[in-house]
Amino acid sequence: MRATARAEGGGERTGGRRARFGGAQVVAAPPALAPRGVGQILDTAFDVFTARFAVCVAIGTLLMLPVEIGMEVYFGSRLREPRVLEATWGYALVGGVVQLLAAAGVCHVASAHLLAERVDPGAAIRTVLRKSLGVAALAVTVGPAAYLLFYCCVLPGVFAHWLTAVATTAYILETGWPGRAVARSVSLSWGGGSLGRWMGWASVSSLIVLPLTFFSEGGYNPMFRDLARRYLPLGWDETALLLAGPAALLAGMAVAYEAVVVVVYYYDLRVRREGLDLERELARLVARRGKEAA
Repeated sequence: MRATARAEGGGERTGGRRARFGGAQVVAAPPALAPRGVGQILDTAFDVFTARFAVCVAIGTLLMLPVEIGMEVYFGSRLREPRVLEATWGYALVGGVVQLLAAAGVCHVASAHLLAERVDPGAAIRTVLRKSLGVAALAVTVGPAAYLLFYCCVLPGVFAHWLTAVATTAYILETGWPGRAVARSVSLSWGGGSLGRWMGWASVSSLIVLPLTFFSEGGYNPMFRDLARRYLPLGWDETALLLAGPAALLAGMAVAYEAVVVVVYYYDLRVRREGLDLERELARLVARRGKEAA
């Protein structure tokens, strides 16, 4: 179910997108909270992402750009040396932490849009800065632990990824320390999340951003650098730094979209587990009755 925006002159658009009525641009109402299947989660996420495209991509790109440049400067030359494994692990660790920080900022924006609240990019950045240590702790513990389980035994790893899918989102949008956010994610996923539904949207969203992530990592690949140097009169490191800007943009888009999908899934879990949609509707009715009585 979607909320719909209407205006004089006819016409409508759904899902929080922008529409034009008689030459004027109108921001449609955000999607209503409701239980959603795989297709509806992805569709709603696309609507939210396109409605707040500039803000989400800007946050993702701004946070990814320093790490793209920093990793190129610090690790880039090591790709030409025997210590390729060291550089690869360095990319994975630093990039993973910053990607989660970028996702945290985007999830603040996506949540505000879904709840029909004021979208404040400044507040999103302040939230990321305030909770950066907790997000970093989640990035270096929960993710690697789930991947380690996956490599040791596939099934426990899949369950770990499923149960901790919304840990960072819960940490950003709720109160408490990172451990509580992990417990919260497990509780929501176990009580209201279908493993098949999670696997469905996670698989499809990964395929959607695959071209973005593939080309964003081109600057780290010696083959891509050699190809770029054939057409650019620059050295190895200069070429890598030049590629850092487009790489940060593509990575920022990928991180932002996946973060929005997780936020939609988070609210889907809360609707199924806690009846959040009914709770908010009841609060709205009580507030309206109070105004009418006054």
